[in-house]
Amino acid sequence: MWKYDSLTEEWKNIFKLENPRRHHSMAFDEDHFYIIGGFGRHRVKLDTLDCFKEETAQITTHSCASLPDPSFSMATFCHEGKLYTLKSQFDSLVYDPANDRWSKAFSHINFPAGNEFNFAFPYKNDVYLTTRRNSKLYRFAMTPNEDTYSGEPMILELTLVGEFQQETQNVCIIDSVIFNFSSDQFAYYSTIESYDIEDGSFDMLLKTEDEGLDFSPYFSFGCFPLVKYPNFKL
Repeated sequence: MWKYDSLTEEWKNIFKLENPRRHHSMAFDEDHFYIIGGFGRHRVKLDTLDCFKEETAQITTHSCASLPDPSFSMATFCHEGKLYTLKSQFDSLVYDPANDRWSKAFSHINFPAGNEFNFAFPYKNDVYLTTRRNSKLYRFAMTPNEDTYSGEPMILELTLVGEFQQETQNVCIIDSVIFNFSSDQFAYYSTIESYDIEDGSFDMLLKTEDEGLDFSPYFSFGCFPLVKYPNFKL
């Protein structure tokens, strides 16, 4: 496990995983982060959840309750101290560290069939979602609107916010802006797009056919989508 300091521009090896994995998911809370599922040795699909925390320049880790079923490449995020995972219309879970237990999540949302979610980001009371091999951006509310909620059980639909120009391969959120890093799998064509939640606007920030720049669309080994090469400045 490596840590990058954006101020000093230095990399540091801070931890060695006892159980290496790939195609896992990651989620960050205020002072710790989770590694969820993925594939381990010999292509074995994993159900494990590990929590990592940096204390006095040391990384501590402990195992949490396992997923109900092994899974990989899930959309994951932390919100109000809990960990959420989304894979498909039938596969959404929440982990509560207070009781070390998984349970069903988002029963109030009607997720469209046939979609596999790859990224999810909470912003205020909303969650923004993207789906694999697609360019659409969706939104749903964590809790019903208090002005229209009558107290009776209700099912909410996903809202289509809009579309990026390129496939949502590597996506992150910084403050109120969602960024989409995308590279053509068969050509030297890469883009960076953004969606400003407050302004409700999509923008193309960068188009390039530089052969030295690749956002690793299907082989991202880290937790942040931007691949920064030596001596290359955006």
